[in-house]
Amino acid sequence: MFCTYCGNQLEQGDRFCSRCGAPTQTVAAPVYDPDPISIEFPTETLWEDPAMQGYLRQVEQRMGQPNWVPQLNAYAFYDEEFRVKWAATKMKRFSFVTCMESVDLPQVRAYSAACMDFALKNYPGLSRGMQSGVASFAVIVSRNISPLAIQEVMNTPPSHFAAFEVPVLVDLGLGRIYHINKTPVWGALLWKDMRTYADMKFMPMR
Repeated sequence: MFCTYCGNQLEQGDRFCSRCGAPTQTVAAPVYDPDPISIEFPTETLWEDPAMQGYLRQVEQRMGQPNWVPQLNAYAFYDEEFRVKWAATKMKRFSFVTCMESVDLPQVRAYSAACMDFALKNYPGLSRGMQSGVASFAVIVSRNISPLAIQEVMNTPPSHFAAFEVPVLVDLGLGRIYHINKTPVWGALLWKDMRTYADMKFMPMR
């Protein structure tokens, strides 16, 4: 169950959110059954890799403590930001971080779509479009990323009403990050800030 105000995961029986103190008008997390052929779930050994653990600590220092989302096999971070230059819109940002032994085109598409689906079903507050938007950063960390996967995340992602789907690849071996490198016509006002946010939050530090 999740807080409808800040997205914090709640324990059964909680009357108030431990993060923001709001009354618990809880919503159940959606049940998502990813295609096992398309998504390669992370292995225990990869999560225990010292480099992966170090990277997660870096992201936590930038974004705070995450929640674990089992149906995505990912750590989820949530924040909000309001800017006048975004047409006075509050952006509700979900960031999902997982790791995979290897990443190819099907894994990127399936994981990014699943993360976007989760964000759209669990974001708090006003409906999308009412000075309110949603962003989903689907981050995959790996040491073996195919050129097709890199090309996919650098291209224009699927469009959504008042929502942004941002797949991100992190190459731990090279210490590099890949994401969209252009400005689509739709949502042009925000895409530069989306790219800056991805670089600030997910770039690995050596």
